[in-house]
Amino acid sequence: MQLFVWILIQITISILIVWAGHHVWNYIKDTYSTKKTKDLVNVQVQKYKKMMQELQETTHKPEIQYIQDSEKDLLDQRLTDFMMQSGSKI
Repeated sequence: MQLFVWILIQITISILIVWAGHHVWNYIKDTYSTKKTKDLVNVQVQKYKKMMQELQETTHKPEIQYIQDSEKDLLDQRLTDFMMQSGSKI
């Protein structure tokens, strides 16, 4: 019975030491360190404004190249030939 009581006392003392150490650490951390806060809202707004400004400044639009009907027919014929050859191998 005396061994059981001794084990309970050791467990209680260990828990108290861990609890006290935790609170001491939090006190030191809160007292002697500076809090870092990030302004996530304004940073994102500034990034958005910068992005919009860059988009509005760029006026260069890429040229769209259209395929002529003859090229389209040639590509269509090549695709049809390829499909016919692939279908016969299956």
